[in-house]
Amino acid sequence: MASPTTTGPAAAAQDSPSKQEVQQSTGAQPKDGKEGEESIGHLSGEYSCVYNRAKGKLLVGSEGLFFEGFFFFVQQRYCINWKDVRQVQKPDPGIIDIICQNGERGTFSSVLNAERV
Repeated sequence: MASPTTTGPAAAAQDSPSKQEVQQSTGAQPKDGKEGEESIGHLSGEYSCVYNRAKGKLLVGSEGLFFEGFFFFVQQRYCINWKDVRQVQKPDPGIIDIICQNGERGTFSSVLNAERV
């Protein structure tokens, strides 16, 4: 799973990474100068969920997934390209597991309408 980027009060205490470092750490690939959710292609769905204790939204696009959420006022963002995904599983209602080519695993829980994802 891609590493999160952090913004907000906690980020002020950290050294600010460059824009390129953030894109590399999150896997977000800008398209036409755009970042984040716009790099996942055409949006096909938006779902409320929890990832890594952060409550937020999961955007599913033609080229990947994008999660943006908050945990104690700290923003967390993840972008996963479909080319990096090996398998998508739904072990229980409301849970989606993403298994990447490199073996990393991410679990999105409390997904509303998980059967539609």
